[in-house]
Amino acid sequence: MKSTPQSHAALIALGVMAAANCVLFFYFAERASIRVPVYDLLDWLQFYGAHLQTGDWPGYLWTPHNEHRIVLTRILLAIDVRWLGGGGTAFFLFGVLLLLAEAAAVCREILKSDLLIVWKLFAIAVSVLLVTQAHTVVTLGMQGTSCYLQTSALALVALVLLDGAAEQDRFSRYRMAAAIAAACLSAFGVSAGLVIWPVLLWSGWRGKLR
Repeated sequence: MKSTPQSHAALIALGVMAAANCVLFFYFAERASIRVPVYDLLDWLQFYGAHLQTGDWPGYLWTPHNEHRIVLTRILLAIDVRWLGGGGTAFFLFGVLLLLAEAAAVCREILKSDLLIVWKLFAIAVSVLLVTQAHTVVTLGMQGTSCYLQTSALALVALVLLDGAAEQDRFSRYRMAAAIAAACLSAFGVSAGLVIWPVLLWSGWRGKLR
């Protein structure tokens, strides 16, 4: 598909929308953040306090919360309470980091495609709009829901980093190791992260990996 003046105008408009959406997204993520303990965070804080007294840190990290092993959340909670005042800053910053990793992973796939540069930029702008959806504001600003973003973002990164046989280069082994690490960590947000393993197996089979 060839680029046209109309496609360039549409790209500029979409780029402006994506940039404005990012500004509004982070503004409302900060303004809507809940800085006091609510929801599951109350139980998590009590659990942290009990293990702080006993010093049983392996038990603190590994004991299930309902059907989930929320290792990432418990690490973030300990950091937030001990060093950042317990206002959710660690959760917010880690969530932003995950969003950036998610966007970078998607953009990498787009840039690897055979599309014209104008359509690559168009697809990147659309991806930015999709990554910064309104409901994600809640997962950034409310510690009790942050685990859902942890799982979804890490699962997406794992899937993108797994190259097919036709994409192999000298860095493929490192990307595969990173994909496996991201897939492992995905299950330590919520247990739904375990679903990434059959997805990766299917992707590897489709990509003709050994």
